[in-house]
Amino acid sequence: MNKVDFVTYTREMPGEMKKVTFEKTVSVPAGETVTVKLDYNEFPSLSIRNPHLWWPNGYGEQYLHKLNLRFETDGKISDKESTMFGIREITTTFKEIDGEYGRVFHVNGQRVFARGGWLQPDMMLDMNKKRIYNEARLLAEANVNMIACEDMPSPPEHVMEAYDKYGLLMWETFFQCWTSYPGTDLFNNPEDVDLAVSGAKDIVKRYRSHPSLVLWTMACESMVRKEIYMPVRQFINKMDTTRPFIPTSSIGWDVDELTPYLKPDLPLGMTDEGPPDYTWYPHEYYYNMVLSVKRQMFRNEMGVPSVPVYNSMKKFIFNLGHEKKTKFFPLDERWAHHGAWDDNGYVYKAYDTALRSRYGQPESAEDYIRKAQYLHAASYRAMYEAANHRMWDITQGVMLWKLNATWPTVVWQIYDWFLNPNSAYYYTKKALEPLHIQLNEHDFTVSVINTQHRAREGLSARIQVLDFELNVKWEKNINFAIGEDRYLELIKLPAIDGLAGIYFVKLELSDNKGIPVSDNFYWFSTKKPVDFKGLADLKDSPLDLNAVFSENTDEMVVDLIVKNPGDKLAFMKRLMITKGEGGEEVVPVFWSDNFITLLPGEQKAVRARFSKAELDGREPVIVVDEHH
Repeated sequence: MNKVDFVTYTREMPGEMKKVTFEKTVSVPAGETVTVKLDYNEFPSLSIRNPHLWWPNGYGEQYLHKLNLRFETDGKISDKESTMFGIREITTTFKEIDGEYGRVFHVNGQRVFARGGWLQPDMMLDMNKKRIYNEARLLAEANVNMIACEDMPSPPEHVMEAYDKYGLLMWETFFQCWTSYPGTDLFNNPEDVDLAVSGAKDIVKRYRSHPSLVLWTMACESMVRKEIYMPVRQFINKMDTTRPFIPTSSIGWDVDELTPYLKPDLPLGMTDEGPPDYTWYPHEYYYNMVLSVKRQMFRNEMGVPSVPVYNSMKKFIFNLGHEKKTKFFPLDERWAHHGAWDDNGYVYKAYDTALRSRYGQPESAEDYIRKAQYLHAASYRAMYEAANHRMWDITQGVMLWKLNATWPTVVWQIYDWFLNPNSAYYYTKKALEPLHIQLNEHDFTVSVINTQHRAREGLSARIQVLDFELNVKWEKNINFAIGEDRYLELIKLPAIDGLAGIYFVKLELSDNKGIPVSDNFYWFSTKKPVDFKGLADLKDSPLDLNAVFSENTDEMVVDLIVKNPGDKLAFMKRLMITKGEGGEEVVPVFWSDNFITLLPGEQKAVRARFSKAELDGREPVIVVDEHH
C-alpha cells in the first residue's frame, strides 16, 4: 500500500505488492465449523518473490500490505474482512557466557539490538486512536525499537496497527505481573482454568497476523499453573510458529520445585532480577554492572525516576511552588501521591538525595524541576549507553521500566501523561541513535556505536575537554571507518591538568561529507563528593531563534536555527511552541532535538512537527521555556 494513515497525518510509503487474486469454493454444513486453508501449493500466486519486507524501527521501512477477504453465498456477500499485514521473519538465538544466556533477536536474518522498555495502559484505559498513535510516534522518534506491554493483554486493534506502522517490536504478555506467583496463595489465580485458556487462545488468533508482535510471553515476572500453561503453550505451537515464545519475563522462584513444566522453554535469555533496579545510581555503576554481572546480557527492566517539565507539573501538583518549607521542600504529600515515595530505597529517595547533594538545595519548585531535568537526563542516557558499550560482546538488549506514564507521575517515564517529553526523552533519543558517539562514564573511553547493517567509511570524530570557563584543555580529531552492526572504541581520554570543579566533554561525529550525524555533551566534577552546584550560574544565557514555518495537509513544520550569541554556555535549554503569545504549550510536539546545549557562538538546526488542530486556531510561537 502506498498511502498509510497515521491518524494526524498520512505518509507515502514506497513499494507496493502486485495484486494477487484467489478464490476457493467450500461447503459448510449447517451448524458446523470448517477450517479453510489457502496456501501457495494450491494457489501458486501466493508464493511472493522478493517481497517488500517489514523491518523494525531504525532498520528499514515498515512495508505493509492489505488482504481483503469476503465470503459469498449465492452471489451475495455474507461476511468480509480487511486487514493489513507485513512480511518478515523473526527468530532468536542465544549468546552464552559462562553458562548464562542472553537472547538475540533476528529480523529477516539480521541481528537487532533490542532497546526500549515497558508500557502500561492509561489509568482510565483511554486508548483512543489519536493518543495511541501519538505515543507510538513519540517512541519511534526516540529510536526505540522494542516494547513490552504489562497489564494490557488484549488492546484495541488500532494499538497493534500503530506498532506495525512505526516498527515497534512488541511483546504479547498473556498473564500479568504478580497476579499468579509460584509458592504463594496467588498461584491459584486465575481460578477459572477454562476461561483463562480460552481467552489466551483468542489472543493468539486475534493478534498473530501483526508483524510488530515479536514475542509470546506467558506471564510477566510470575507464572501460571501447569493446567493453564500446557494447553496455551500447545495452542501456540499449533497456531503460530513464526515468532518465539518465553514462559515469563523473569524468574525469581525455584523452578525445579514449583514449575518444572516450563523447563523445556528455558533459558529465558533475559531477566530483571537483582540490581540495578528502579532508583538512581551513579552513571559509572551501570558500566560496572554490564562488565561484572552476566544477567545484564539482556536486562529487561531497570529505571530511574523522572520528573515532568514545569508546564505539566503545575497541572497536577495544585499547590506547586507553595509547599511547606521543610527539609524535603518542595516534596510533600501531593508529590508522594504522584510517585515521590520510598520504601527502603526502592524508588525516590536516592534520586532526591542525588539531586540535592549534586545540584544544590532547591530554592523553589521550579528550581527543583529544572535540576531534576539535569539529573535524570544523564541517567537515562547512561543506562542505554552502558548497554551500548559492549553491544553483542556482552549485551544483547536492554529495556527500561518504563517509557510511558499511565497517569500524572514523577517516576519512570520519558514523556508524561500529557504526552509532553521531559529531558529523559531527548537523552534516550540520543543514546539510541543508529549511528552514535558516546563516552564511557566509567573509564572515559570514547566509542562509536553502529547498529546499522552497513559499514560506514570516512567518518570523523571531534573530541573536546573544556573547563568550566569553556577553555579547551584537550582536543582530538580522529578519522576512521566502522563496520556494520558493532561498536568501535576510538580513544581513552588522558589525564588532563588544569581541571578543577565542573568540566565538560563534547563529542561530535560527522559523515564523509562533513555533515554532523551525532553529538553528545557530558558534565563532570573533579570534587568528591560530586558537586554540580555551579551549573545554576549558567541558566541565564539567551538564544537567537530563526524559525521558518511551513505546513502540509496535516501538519505544521518548523525549521529552526538555534544560536547561542553570548559568551556563556547555554545549558539544556528547552524549546516549546505556544498557542499565540503567552498561550498554553502545544502538546504533543515532535522535536528532532530539545534540551539543547550550545557553546558560545554555536548553532544547531532543529525541526518540530505538530498537528495544526492542536493550535486551536491560534498562531504558533516559538519560546525558550523560562522554567528551564
